[in-house]
Amino acid sequence: MDENQRERWLTLYQYAKEIQKLEPWNSFLQLDVFPVSLPNFKEPFFCTFLGNESPEKGIMVYPGYQALDGLWRFVKSDQMPPFQRMRYQQHLSCFFVSAHEVSAEDKNLIHQLGLKFKGKNWIIFESALLNLVPSECTIEEVNILIEVYGQLIEAVKEILSEKVIVDFEEGQVLHRQFDMYTGSWHSIIEKLEWSVELPTAPTIYPEIIEEINQLPMTADHFELDIISTPIVTDQLEGQRQGIVRFVLLADHKSGFIHKHELVHLQHNSQDVLLTVAIEGMLLNKRPKQLWVRDDLTETILRPLCEKTGTKIKVSEKLKSIDTFADKLFLHIQK
Repeated sequence: MDENQRERWLTLYQYAKEIQKLEPWNSFLQLDVFPVSLPNFKEPFFCTFLGNESPEKGIMVYPGYQALDGLWRFVKSDQMPPFQRMRYQQHLSCFFVSAHEVSAEDKNLIHQLGLKFKGKNWIIFESALLNLVPSECTIEEVNILIEVYGQLIEAVKEILSEKVIVDFEEGQVLHRQFDMYTGSWHSIIEKLEWSVELPTAPTIYPEIIEEINQLPMTADHFELDIISTPIVTDQLEGQRQGIVRFVLLADHKSGFIHKHELVHLQHNSQDVLLTVAIEGMLLNKRPKQLWVRDDLTETILRPLCEKTGTKIKVSEKLKSIDTFADKLFLHIQK
């Protein structure tokens, strides 16, 4: 790394140490949110702290409303298989860990920066984006975190010093915002409200619906989902590794896998789900019910189900698909 990058990394580590000294996890819960609006970004960065409700201490930064929505979905989906909850992760994180939890890459970075840590105070950073393997932050992400942490420190200090009172239980947050007219930062107590549009269902040609409706209705129940796996794509220079994903169409009762296809990063997940659902109906006749993982998938497939007389049901656990995934993971680990 060049000298400028080295200075930026050192600044980020220094800010992380300042937050660590404040011990925010002793005062705030995992879902106590601190929004920070940076001047050059349309949406806020939402910060939370780990450590009050778990042994793992950390600083989480969620870039924008979709990432914040992913946090809520991750927390609410506690019945979903842990690995499948990765579909919601989108954050820039900082963890305070023991030496044995630090990867060789992180140790190399720390060595390059000339930093030293002891005990459980090792500091590591991670960038986790949708469908990508968590990796080292880019220098652009480092610069973002420096700006966010600077304002997060001020927000935490204001609350801990009781300069401001924020009722997190009532949905309040302390929002750090930059005033372009005065050229200064301000803290605003407000209600945390946001909305993320559900995906728009892809267009279905009428002739496809007509062809499906000419088929008899069966008593079958199908499951449909795109699963994440522990397999990662090959490393390409200048690119992050992707998480290998498969779309699966399974029989809910017998566990038989009717269709399984690799989902590439460049694929549109909505189109993939709809295509496999249609192909499954054309090959196996109309199912009585289709089971899906969450409301996002339901939104994509509901028009098809309504037009073909198939019921649709949401369940965090999909018996047949999850059994297949468990066997696949065991095979990978051997």
